[in-house]
Amino acid sequence: MKTHNMIRRACQLVLAALVIIGVSVGLSACKSDDQMARDSVEAMLKAFKSPSEESMRPYMSNAKTTITRQIESYNIDVYEFLGHVFKHFDYEINNVKVEGDTATVEASFTNASLTDAFAAANTDYQSTDTATLAQIYQESGADGLEKKLMELLYKRLDEASDRTPTKATIKLTKEGGSWKVDDGSIQDFASSMYGSISLSGEEEPASQSQEPAPETQESASE
Repeated sequence: MKTHNMIRRACQLVLAALVIIGVSVGLSACKSDDQMARDSVEAMLKAFKSPSEESMRPYMSNAKTTITRQIESYNIDVYEFLGHVFKHFDYEINNVKVEGDTATVEASFTNASLTDAFAAANTDYQSTDTATLAQIYQESGADGLEKKLMELLYKRLDEASDRTPTKATIKLTKEGGSWKVDDGSIQDFASSMYGSISLSGEEEPASQSQEPAPETQESASE
């Protein structure tokens, strides 16, 4: 799997794991439907705003095993990933509209651009001394090279100074006394939260989705 697509897929899986079990707030006779829909979205956004293993473990421990296994198969620590990707994340809920058992919540986000951070990290990776990459490959194989790329990505995300403003309309449905985010909203919602990244699963141009330097692997195997 190309590294760019691997990271995109990891983004999809992490968000899916949290949305599946994280956006559900029971109804209360003391609150209006508008407020409950707002609370449902706000509960998840707060979790993303300051992600840590302590704050996210209650959500992730209930996520589907198939999802968490896929994340782990990419050698990505989900809590480390969340901490870097949402280090600069902030949000504002602008408007809530409820019609019967459906609701829409309009929200604004700011975050470091994952797309820009990855492009910069990929350049950093391609600029890394060949001998260094060859040694990593010899010691740890392709997993080691992917880990190196992730380290460069995390560094770029942490040091990002620009913030990308985005907006999203989140659709919810009331089910069994709770408001839940509709599956159809997840992709656009995720893209906005990650600083506007394509999560469609389409192939990236070759220049943006290179496998860890083939010449490095050849050098390492000689």
